[in-house]
Amino acid sequence: MCRLYPDEIVLLNLDGKVRRNSRIFRSKEAAYKILKELTGKDFGYNVRAWRRWLKKHQYNAKTWARAMSIVDAKDSEMEV
Repeated sequence: MCRLYPDEIVLLNLDGKVRRNSRIFRSKEAAYKILKELTGKDFGYNVRAWRRWLKKHQYNAKTWARAMSIVDAKDSEMEV
């Protein structure tokens, strides 16, 4: 089994390549929000542009985990 890093998971979700029943699934919108919130950049849904930028500007796993938990918490608040 191959380990996926958080940035790869977010990009796969943004690209629509993760099945809905997967435990790593996020909607494209949630993936986009995670990327925008974490980086302060906005490349829309352009996976290639995000991948290029992320490769140039490395973020550590703690930063990614924090950003994803913030977005998840905001999504949960919106559902109530």
